[in-house]
Order: sequence, then C-alpha cells, then structure tokens
Amino acid sequence: MTGQGPKEIFVYGTLLPGQKRFRSIAQMVAGRQAARTRGRLFHLPLGYPALMEAEEGWVQGELLRFNEPIGKVLDECDRIEGYQPDDEESSLFIRVVKQVEPEGGASKEAWCYIVGPALREESLREGQEVDDGDWLAFRKRRSGQDETAPEP
Repeated sequence: MTGQGPKEIFVYGTLLPGQKRFRSIAQMVAGRQAARTRGRLFHLPLGYPALMEAEEGWVQGELLRFNEPIGKVLDECDRIEGYQPDDEESSLFIRVVKQVEPEGGASKEAWCYIVGPALREESLREGQEVDDGDWLAFRKRRSGQDETAPEP
C-alpha cells in the first residue's frame, strides 16, 4: 500500500458518515466536508452505489480527513471496496485520484473509489442511474426512509 498522493478520500456511498461501512474507519476520521466530483452515479441491485468516470454530471459526497497515516486508512478502504492493487481487472472498485470540489473551498485532489471492470457492465446494465448524483437522497426518495445498505 502506498502513502503517496492525496491525504483525503472522497466518499459517496456506504463509507459516508452514518452508513454501515463508515464504522470501519470512523475512529480514523479527523474531519469531513461536503464535496462533489465529476462522474455518473449508479445504484446497484445489491444496495450500494458505483461511480463511473464522466466529464459531465456531478456526484455528491464528503471529503474525509484522517488522524492516522493515509496508508493505513487506504488499506482498510481497499479491503472494504474490494480493490486489489495487483489485480485491478478483478477489483469491484478501483482507487484513483480525482479532482474534488469541497463546499466553500478550492478544488483539490483526493482519493476516490470508482467502479472497476468486475462491476462496470453490471452497473450499466442493472444499475439505476442516480440523476442528481446524491445517493443518500436517492435512497430516501426511493424508500421513504434512511435504510442501511447491505455489505458488498
């Protein structure tokens, strides 16, 4: 695992505060800020979202800062997101550096997990596009309540 690159992670789904996967990293989070990044967002039948690279569209989420070395945080997030640095073709999600726009701040780079080859076709075929890019709002509209997504 590398500690090179950004020191923050942009999250948009189950790693958001209040969601099931956040518990795995909660003790390492030192701060958070509303943010957005370019892309298309899909809600998958398994109950979690997938971000696809795109020049148009925005995905809403949060930029997380940490009180632990970023390498330790990324190791845990890689495990959660099914990212295998030595086998990206089999990875559910791939960790990339993306430009992120924090609310009220200047654009910056952050780590982000985008859909990997193993889920890309399924996302397009079976996923439901989240037109406004806000997964939490999408789930609330869809279910009428804030449910907890199942683990991937």
